[in-house]
Amino acid sequence: MHSVSDRVKTFLYKVVLSVRPAELGLLLKTALRVKRRWVRVDCYQFFVDPCSALGVSVIQTDSYEPALRRYLEGSLSEGDVFFDIGGNEGFFSVIAASKVGKTGRVYSVEPQERLLDVLRLNCAKNGLANVVIVPAAISDDPSPIALRLAPNLNNGASTGVKTVRNSVYATQTAHTVSLDQLVETHEIAVVALMKIDIEGFELNALRSAQVSLRKGVFREIIVELHPKQLQSLGQSVDELFSLMNQFGYSRRNEGDSVIFTAPTRNHS
Repeated sequence: MHSVSDRVKTFLYKVVLSVRPAELGLLLKTALRVKRRWVRVDCYQFFVDPCSALGVSVIQTDSYEPALRRYLEGSLSEGDVFFDIGGNEGFFSVIAASKVGKTGRVYSVEPQERLLDVLRLNCAKNGLANVVIVPAAISDDPSPIALRLAPNLNNGASTGVKTVRNSVYATQTAHTVSLDQLVETHEIAVVALMKIDIEGFELNALRSAQVSLRKGVFREIIVELHPKQLQSLGQSVDELFSLMNQFGYSRRNEGDSVIFTAPTRNHS
């Protein structure tokens, strides 16, 4: 049970998160001297910014994106391999690593340099030695990208897609790797589940996996779609669907995401 002061703090954190533009929220957060702190979610611990979208969610509800979490927990088993493309602060990487156990592996791909130490801390605090952190962006283009860093009230909104709204954001150069390179480098035969949440670069990521898709390496892929960002790149959701159809993947909706499943013949 939270104390009254805890409830007041949570209310203030929600206020900070809701202030627009976000830069004003950051000023308020600085004035309140808010710092990261450890928060327990079930059997896990996470080092969160209490004013961030992730922090407010775990503090107030003891969870984050519960539908996606349930899907991960229901889909992964001991010994599986999980790809977390857009690992962010490691919430889903930590949960997946616990599910796949010591004989499994999680590859947490996150290009934001400012989040890597938090990601490492979250893995270490939960005693997880089966997470491979890949500090890169996934793309079919080997050129580095200019990553536009959203205010840290919502790190997950950072993107390689330039828009009018994010044109004032700070940028970070991120080098890229392809999904095929990741699979080949780590000699992975089967990825039980891959989560892609990369703010508009989802088609670029899937285009980088065509050898692996043809082989059916990825049994299931859950993709959060960002139609507006795709449009900014001259792409579309229909193009993404067409690519996956080309390799025989079926699709279905799961909340705000789409799940692609490899043809049965490729599961052997």
